[in-house]
This record gives sequence, C-alpha cells and structure tokens, in this order.
Amino acid sequence: MKNKLNSKINKLVNIIGFQSCWWACVLGSSFNWAYLGPFMMLIFLIIHFYINSFSANELKIIIIVGFIGTMIDTSFQVTGIIEYKDSLSNFLPPLWIISMWVGFAATINHSMDWLKNNNLVGFIAGLVFGPLSYITGEKFSVINFNYSAVNPIMVLAIAWAITIPILYFINEKILIMENHETKI
Repeated sequence: MKNKLNSKINKLVNIIGFQSCWWACVLGSSFNWAYLGPFMMLIFLIIHFYINSFSANELKIIIIVGFIGTMIDTSFQVTGIIEYKDSLSNFLPPLWIISMWVGFAATINHSMDWLKNNNLVGFIAGLVFGPLSYITGEKFSVINFNYSAVNPIMVLAIAWAITIPILYFINEKILIMENHETKI
C-alpha cells in the first residue's frame, strides 16, 4: 500500500514539476528571462533523479528524446514553419525548447506512463496536445507561425501524432535491452 501511494505521489510530483518548468520556459522567454526555464528544468531533473533513483536507462531516454525533439524543432525552424524567440542560431531552436523536450522525456516512464503500449491514444494525444503547446507559445509571443506555404498547425499535429508513439517505442526497446542485460 505504501509503495503504491509513493508511486502516485512520485507521478504527481513528476507531472507538476514538468508542467511548472514548461511554464517557466514559456514565461521566462516571454519576459526576456530566456534561461529561467532551462534552469528550472535542470532543477526538475535533479529532483526527478533523486526521487526515482538514478537509472542509466532513464538517462538514455532523456538524452535520446532531447536529441529527437531538438531535431524536430530544428526542422520547424530551418523550414521556416516556426520562428522562435531566443533561438540559439538560425539552425538550433532556443534552449528553453530543448529543455522542454528533455523535461518531457522525464515523464515518459512516470506521469505519462499510461501511454505505454497505447499507440492510438499516443497518436491522438500528439495530434491534439502537440499543436496546443505551440499555440500557447504563440499566444505568449515566444514563437511565430509562418502560414505562407503550409499550415503550421497541421504540420505540428502530424509531427507530434507520429512522434509520441515512436518515443514510446524507443523507450520500450531501451527497457527491453535493460531487462535482457540484467538476465545475462
């Protein structure tokens, strides 16, 4: 009973921590404090690893998702679909966007673990909530959409709908490798 309660509390801390840091990223950029969100996300990750015990596989998924997310947002920026405030360069998205991906990765095996083995729900969640995150960013003037060639909301919806199941697939493969390695 106590372990189940601790698990629920850890998941609650995980999602509240991530969401708080997500808002710190958006509002920090909006108020010209571009490093507030990344700093808060770093604190979130330290707390995350403290509460959940450090795991090499957890670190792997965080690095992989951070890299994939950075490449996705880089493609949005390079193609001109989205223009980010505080970009690191014409190529890389801002640190606060990269931080969001890294923070999101820390939810995959915790508060968002209900999406595991549920590709249809992951697809729908990505389709709906991915674009909503960017729309929120636009409302706070930290990103701008470019509607000249293609509808960016549709591109975001498709990208996120495909990405969420892929991230959980990669996570599952990492967990399978971990189980295989512990049996050897």
